[in-house]
Parts: sequence; C-alpha cells; structure tokens
Amino acid sequence: MSRRYSFATVVFEGDLGLMDIQARSMGLYGDPDIVQAIVVIENFDGPAPAGWRDRLAAQYGPLADRVSFVAGDVLTPPANVSGWMSQQALKLAVSSAIATDRYVILDAKNHLLHPLRLDFLETASGKPRINGGCYADHSMRGYLEQTCRYVGIDPGGPVEHFVSTSTPFTVITDAARALVTNMERIEGVRLIEAMARTGVAEFFLYGAALRAAGLLDDLYDWSQPECLAIWPENGSDDGIVLARIDLARSDDRAPYFAVHRRAIPSLTEMGRLALGELWAERGLFARAADAATFLATQVGDD
Repeated sequence: MSRRYSFATVVFEGDLGLMDIQARSMGLYGDPDIVQAIVVIENFDGPAPAGWRDRLAAQYGPLADRVSFVAGDVLTPPANVSGWMSQQALKLAVSSAIATDRYVILDAKNHLLHPLRLDFLETASGKPRINGGCYADHSMRGYLEQTCRYVGIDPGGPVEHFVSTSTPFTVITDAARALVTNMERIEGVRLIEAMARTGVAEFFLYGAALRAAGLLDDLYDWSQPECLAIWPENGSDDGIVLARIDLARSDDRAPYFAVHRRAIPSLTEMGRLALGELWAERGLFARAADAATFLATQVGDD
C-alpha cells in the first residue's frame, strides 16, 4: 500500500474565498488513496464565521469526511506578533495534530489544477521531494542568514541554494515535532513567541535544523517540480500572468497553482479573464463569469 499524506492549511479571515477554491480543487483532483487527512488551522482574530466549517468541508466533496478544524491557539498560545509570523509558527506547530508520518503544508492561495499524483510528493523509492533556490538576491535572505546563525551553521552554502519558502512543502512529522519541542525548551516560551524573538522563518528553520543535524540531504530528494504562482509583484504584468497561466494549464508535473490574495486587485482585465477561464476549465467555478465575479470582490487586504 502506498503512503498517505495529511494536508494542512492555515487560514485567516482574508483567505476564506481562496480556501473555497482550494477545497473544491482537492475534491476534484485530490486522490483519496493519497489524502489521508486535511487539517484546516483557524488563525482568526475572533471566532470562526457561523456555518463556515460545514460549508467549507462540503466543498471537499469525496474528501469531506477527512477534513478537521483546529484553532491556532490550541496548537500554540497566541502572542503579540504579526499574522504572518503566527502563520509560520502554526505550520510547524500543527505537527502535534498530524497522525501520518508526513504532511504537506499549503497556503490558501494553493489549488490543484491537475490530479495529485504520488510521484509529485515522493520518489519511486519513497523519499519525499522538495525544491529550492538561490537566495543571494532574495527578499528573504536576511531571514535565511539569521536562521542559519540561530541553529549554528554557516549561511554561505544555504544562501546559494536552500529549501523553498513557497508551498506546497512536505514535512516529516516527527522532525517538525522534535524541532518545536527543542526550540520551546531552549527559548523557554511557546513556538510563536520563540520564532518572533529569534527572527527565524519556518521553512528555513525546519531545513536548517535538519542541515545542522546532517540529515537534510539524506532525508529529502531535491527534484520536485516548482509550482507556478502569481505574486503581488507581478499581478499587473500581463506577460508574466498569461505565461504562467498557460504553463500551469499544460504542465501536470506540478499540479498546484497559486494566486496570492494581494495579487488579485492588481490583475488587469486581461489577467482576470484568463484566470477566470482557467478556473472554469478546471471545474473550480461553474462558469468563467462566476470566477470573474469572485475576483472582482477580492481586495487583497491583510
């Protein structure tokens, strides 16, 4: 029997519309023989919207009975940090609620356009797949260097090539649990506060801790295809947007696509039409016009 995975997404109020799309995509293209569980982590300022859990779970279709919800403050007590930092911590803290030996971290912006196959997640021998990149000129370089210093490794090598900061990202559950336990023990506070205090970032922290232990390259295969995304910095560039939509439509090796919520308001009319047509083609909306209506309602606020 092939390995099954859990999938975990942190969601806050501004992500609710994109979470609907992710749920529908998982229902359409998430293989029940791969998807053991789906954990939705609620990072809301207040209580969950009335009826939201039932409505979202239903959109997962045949996977609806595998969906569970957990409040972020159950996983790790809240702290006076940004929503971005709390989201990072929750991606690791959720390891305590995962029953499978691996889990895939998603953001609300991720959605499937093609069937999810096991060979996207792991090699034929069962080794989990990831991808990485160069951070020499990357906006996250400072976080990477700080994280490397925190775990006691030279940032020189990781700056040239290290784990991706983007989702989907496959985590080995026991490794994440050990990381959380060790960091909380060393810092004497819970994970969110510890990460904010030390200035580290979640995927860098996970990868650097494994690198410090000499395990990263033994545990992971670096050949996972990179999933395409539309980011805030390129949402208004029709050339980039249309090229990524066309490639995502045709290339099923990387089944996930992503549209950042803050990219949506900057899309041109041409970009919105192309994205709406893509979503309708893949069954994520009944009609392209419905997708266009959704896009028109998104303001991209934090």
